[in-house]
Amino acid sequence: MTKAYDKAQNPDFSKSDSNSDLKERLTLLATEFHKLLTQITYEEGPAATSPVHIALAMEALQRGLGNEGKKYVEAQQELAKRLANVASMTLQPENQEDQTPNDGRLTNPRFENELWRKYPLFDFISQSYMVLYEWIRDLVLEAENLSDLEQKEVQHHLHQFMSLISPANNFFTNPVAIQKFVDTEGASLQAGLENLQRDYDADFHHLNISQCDTSAFEIGKNVATTEGQVIFKNELIELIRFNPTQEEVYERPLLIFPPWINKYYVLDLQEKNSLVAWLRDQGFTVYIISWRSADDITRDLDWDNYAALGGLAAIDQVFKIHNQPINIAGYCIGGTMLSTLAGFLAKKKDQRVNSLTFMAAQTDFSDAGMLQALINEKTFSETAAAIVKNRGIMPGELMADGFNALRPQRLVWQFVEDNYLLGKKARPFDLLYWNSDQTNIPGPLHLGYLQNFYVENQLAKGEFYLFDEKISLKDIQWPVFIHAAEADHISPFESVYRGRHLFGGHTKFIMAEAGHIAGVVNPPRNNKYGHWSAGDPNLQTGAEWKESATYKKQSWWPALAEWLSDKSGNKTMPPGLLENATHAPGSYVKVTLDDLHSQRRKQ
Repeated sequence: MTKAYDKAQNPDFSKSDSNSDLKERLTLLATEFHKLLTQITYEEGPAATSPVHIALAMEALQRGLGNEGKKYVEAQQELAKRLANVASMTLQPENQEDQTPNDGRLTNPRFENELWRKYPLFDFISQSYMVLYEWIRDLVLEAENLSDLEQKEVQHHLHQFMSLISPANNFFTNPVAIQKFVDTEGASLQAGLENLQRDYDADFHHLNISQCDTSAFEIGKNVATTEGQVIFKNELIELIRFNPTQEEVYERPLLIFPPWINKYYVLDLQEKNSLVAWLRDQGFTVYIISWRSADDITRDLDWDNYAALGGLAAIDQVFKIHNQPINIAGYCIGGTMLSTLAGFLAKKKDQRVNSLTFMAAQTDFSDAGMLQALINEKTFSETAAAIVKNRGIMPGELMADGFNALRPQRLVWQFVEDNYLLGKKARPFDLLYWNSDQTNIPGPLHLGYLQNFYVENQLAKGEFYLFDEKISLKDIQWPVFIHAAEADHISPFESVYRGRHLFGGHTKFIMAEAGHIAGVVNPPRNNKYGHWSAGDPNLQTGAEWKESATYKKQSWWPALAEWLSDKSGNKTMPPGLLENATHAPGSYVKVTLDDLHSQRRKQ
């Protein structure tokens, strides 16, 4: 047993006058932390991983491996062999002295601190955990009798379970937390308990684990700061036009449909990483929709309503101002909305569209990645029940839980360790601030989206209806620019690539490095992530296309600007500013979930 562990078990508070108080707080923290684990793990909603989900996942895994006892014996023998190797590697002093950093050890970001390897006990615990994790993962991959969907469900729920039981999440098996407890004479756990209590109290009957210091940001002050005007407003959207910085601009404007699952300012975080500001500075007149977070006024709206009051209303206004065919872009679900609306306009021979750009947006949902483990016929009733419970609205908190559950170690448990076990103060981070600033979604809109796209894949099959018209993307002959992100877990690049074959005209496809957010928000000043382009458009899979493509270690933004410039006409004077218009970012984007909860409590 290590000295640090022994001292934590029997802490010496002789230097403190609050011996009994700190002991009581340690006991209280352990109790509260257990409640925390229970709430996160068994939270109601479609993203939940309950004991029932775990049991069903294990049952499915057993079925997938078949009924041959030999497989179980071989699997158990393999696990025993791996654990014996770990014991030999970590618990024998003679082996410890001769080891190099990469001598067969498994790695995980949660165990990067040198204390995990310094002490044999914790070295053994962490390595055993990683061996078990890897063994279970291999077991799932070997389960031949599972369908693709069943395999994803098993992977998801076992991933949640294994992330939950990580030794990094438990004070008494986390040497970093123990050492900090000793070094601070208990103050770290005292701070952790205060952080825990503050997170419990900060939200409406829902644990909201702090991912960043939200007090460091204010919308319109240091995020969503690009100057502009709200040029149109209805009960669903505010349409923002960003003020020009060039004496001349392209005559054709760019209108952006962002997702309504989050707020638009992911594309306008700060000046250094704002896509809309960068495009404005390239000479484009940029418009963007700011969606209203669902409340009692908008809770009954569906896909047709969002297309009419959102997409069509914005197109009407922009075309009225410019009297030019419009370049339109859509990000994530905003791109899916754009594809359906563009299909309708193409069918009606509407001439107001000039080109389409899709950023990390799916049109074919036949292989939608791990989200299919959360969105399918089995979970549909759970989602519907959550909406009924919340008076017709899909709560933003449950949406956040669902997306965080796709990256549990990074977006849940790392913050549990930092905030509660180590007592750290949350740090400012614009992207995590945006991630925590969730929106509600109307129930009919959300359920229709899940059923029509994820469950039935109607758009790809040519069976989707908008305004009572059957939509076919083959009718779209306008130029199409499609962006995907290599590590995207929301809109997997293979799924996005598959969708390019649905359009009737020419498509340009590029794939950026990184994921759903960083693969989009990658300013050229950083060039942190590169991209692939110029692959063979006739290849059927994204992997084949990538092999044929050319890689450049630079942001994909200049490629988009170059493509748009060819579609945007001549240069002209920018449109004038409106008198007495509301300044960007408007009012809808400033409404928080707390504001909406307060409104409901007053009713």
